[in-house]
Amino acid sequence: MAGDWIKFETATLDKGEVSLLAKILKIDPDLAIGKLVRFWSWADKITSDGMDIRVTSIFLDRVVYQPGFTDAMLQIGWLKSTGDDIYEIPNFDRQNGHTSKSRLDGNRRVAKCRSKAVEAVPDVTDERYKCNADVTKKRYIPVTDVTPEKRREEKRRGVATIVAPLSVPLLGEFPESAHEAWREWQEYRERRAGAKGKDKLPWTEQALHLSRRQIEAHIHTHGAQIVIDRITAAIVGNWQGLNLDKLGAQDLPGMQQPQEQRKTFAEMDKERKDSERRGPEEIRLKLFDWKEGVSDEQLAEWGETR
Repeated sequence: MAGDWIKFETATLDKGEVSLLAKILKIDPDLAIGKLVRFWSWADKITSDGMDIRVTSIFLDRVVYQPGFTDAMLQIGWLKSTGDDIYEIPNFDRQNGHTSKSRLDGNRRVAKCRSKAVEAVPDVTDERYKCNADVTKKRYIPVTDVTPEKRREEKRRGVATIVAPLSVPLLGEFPESAHEAWREWQEYRERRAGAKGKDKLPWTEQALHLSRRQIEAHIHTHGAQIVIDRITAAIVGNWQGLNLDKLGAQDLPGMQQPQEQRKTFAEMDKERKDSERRGPEEIRLKLFDWKEGVSDEQLAEWGETR
């Protein structure tokens, strides 16, 4: 069902087709208007485009309680036959159907919005107002009175990023290198806030002070050099944040685990060669080992000496 109301123009009352319809049917023009309204209301319920209406002429005459109505509509051109008991209503979507009604609703919203325009020009520094350039005379319309379509468009565009003030120093006594790293980080975040596309990252005053407090806290706990290294890595790597919370206990000064002393390749190669070396001295030591369990007399008999 297309809806429970139809669009009716006041100009229809004086159209020549209405007078011709009343003349053919031999009825009063005001009565002809009533027949047309009844016909269009019925058509609006059964079709959305006015095409392929499959009924008999007798049925249509009965819809408006007027014999000969179908033939009269065919004569004035407001009804067209496309086959046996098949009709269509020319230009149906101009006055009826879902498209026409949606267009009319949109026009009403725009007209209602413009009727609330402020004729007197207010203080242009007030951001609640914007200039409506669609009218000849300049008007300033409150943002709260714009149409729903305009609100959705502004929502898609998003609110402009409020860039935080620059050159906010660190509190407390820190090395100059820490202050320099903090200034570089502020400049980096400002550039990201003013970038376009996926590189854009909001940088508000609240985010500025929160980032400063985090850096100061981690300088006290982890030392300045660790925080400086993290800032440098974030800028070089184009990070969105410093991720200082991921600094664990292993990054605290004095908490580093002692590393195992590993031998160099040269030392390991020397040990291997020493273990595989065979020479006269080693052979002599091995011979001496078995002589320890033999007496001097026995060695003399064998012709050996100790």
